[in-house]
Amino acid sequence: MPNAPKTQAFIYNVQSYACEVASRDFDYVEMLGGVENFCYSHAVDKKTANKLRLLTEEMVLNIVMPTYGACTLNLSFSERQQTYEVAVTYGGEKAGVFGIATPETVDASDPRIIAGLTFEDPVQTAVAMVSELAAEDCDVVVALTHLGMDDLSEPSNRSDELAKVDRIDVIIDGHSHTKLDEGMRVGDALIAQTGEYGENVGIVEVTVQGDEVTTTAKLVAMPEEDAEGEYTEKGAEESPSLRADEAILERIDELDAANEDLTSEVVGNTPVLLEGDKEVVRTQETNLANLISDSMRWATDAEALVDYLQTNPSIEAQPEGRMRVLDASDTAKLGSRATVAIILTTSLLAAISICLFVMAQRRKNGRK
Repeated sequence: MPNAPKTQAFIYNVQSYACEVASRDFDYVEMLGGVENFCYSHAVDKKTANKLRLLTEEMVLNIVMPTYGACTLNLSFSERQQTYEVAVTYGGEKAGVFGIATPETVDASDPRIIAGLTFEDPVQTAVAMVSELAAEDCDVVVALTHLGMDDLSEPSNRSDELAKVDRIDVIIDGHSHTKLDEGMRVGDALIAQTGEYGENVGIVEVTVQGDEVTTTAKLVAMPEEDAEGEYTEKGAEESPSLRADEAILERIDELDAANEDLTSEVVGNTPVLLEGDKEVVRTQETNLANLISDSMRWATDAEALVDYLQTNPSIEAQPEGRMRVLDASDTAKLGSRATVAIILTTSLLAAISICLFVMAQRRKNGRK
């Protein structure tokens, strides 16, 4: 396949929009107006247009401009492939960035959310993207991934396997909530993950000297508040600017108060702990999983249920009837939905047999 940019633009009928941002005093409205007009001219759907606008804002305003003060924005759309690309060029080096989401999304998401999307093999996709970025003479290649390094994931769906692809310099990863204090190096690639729930902010530094790329990573702990609302010393020295935005906190409080009547409604009680810990629910039967499954059967009037429960917060023993709507909703943070299907008993038994065989093989290979 020809790799020259002009050749690819001709073959795939690529349309482009470019905007020079000369200084920090640039016309922000004009830039976004150009993006909006580009999306309108090529009949980009509203949801995708909004994502492109937000991505443009984040890359130009929050990432590049505070440091470099000038850049060039390029937005392209391939009519033949129906793909989009946002590129921001700045400074003396050229960084190529591509993103990959785990194919596990197909199993873990509501089918309506991912309708029309195709999840290709991460490694094969990365090889193709690196080749494309090499043709663009990129000095650094960065992969933004939601793959993780969970033992439950297939090797080809893991970021540490993706890191073996030649010429990837940095992988900024997620999904498995892995805390990598100084990153993890696999070959020439550096994998960075911050843990979970905004507890840390990751900083990756990339230095380019000729053909040599040097990368380092570190975590900065987010400052915490004590009971009086004062910030503790955790992370305060390194990250005073990472303290929570007071306006955002006030807005969160407003939303919590508005929803309190619903979320605080008592719906039941339990004399025992309902187990939802990740290490337990992924390896054995639990009372919380049984309760959720029985609830789904009751709500749908189904005779059998096939469910895949991942990490769910446990519900502490509350014998005095304090189990709230909030406690119940927290057990399905991914917004799982029940789907009813009519199938033959023989088909159900065959599916169960396959699942049991796969689980046995995974355990045999030392994986949960």
